[in-house]
Amino acid sequence: MFYMKTFLKKALIPVIAIIVAVTMAVIYATCFAPKKIDGEKSVLVEIVYQENSFKYDVDTNAETVYELLVELDETYDIGLVCEDSSYGKFIKSLKGVEQNETQGIYYTYEIKGLDFANGISIQTIKDGDIITFKYTKDTYDENWNLVSSELQGKGAVDSYVTYGVVFASVIGVLVALALAYGLAIIIKSKKA
Repeated sequence: MFYMKTFLKKALIPVIAIIVAVTMAVIYATCFAPKKIDGEKSVLVEIVYQENSFKYDVDTNAETVYELLVELDETYDIGLVCEDSSYGKFIKSLKGVEQNETQGIYYTYEIKGLDFANGISIQTIKDGDIITFKYTKDTYDENWNLVSSELQGKGAVDSYVTYGVVFASVIGVLVALALAYGLAIIIKSKKA
């Protein structure tokens, strides 16, 4: 009976660690992860490269920049070509103008004047956003790592990434410690 009480007390530590990890995951998902915004939004989209500029003032139910571009492509045939990357989808071509990897010229985007590095499939949009796509040089290297530190994004996107890494790290450590401690308890109890 004494061993059973001791075992239960010791087993409580990994259970508490798992509960804390789950609670942290829920807090992150509800408070810090970017929210998809449903409902109709009015958004201004501008595509700029060299001396060309195209503006589209649209009402949309799209939740992400990518969904908005797909809608624009279906309605206005903007020549959208995308690829997947570790940052989410990125634009390979708009209006028949492809990125030029050898010259380091790519499409970047900003929302209300703030540059974003996240892929367009990750970035959410909201009513009143002004989204500008630019055909610009020296933004990424050949491995799609940012060359310019200005393109880190501001607001929700930057905190989403930062908090995501912090929460995932702490949750991972808690779960690993809980599993290791639980395994140690089981091994010890079998020896006794």
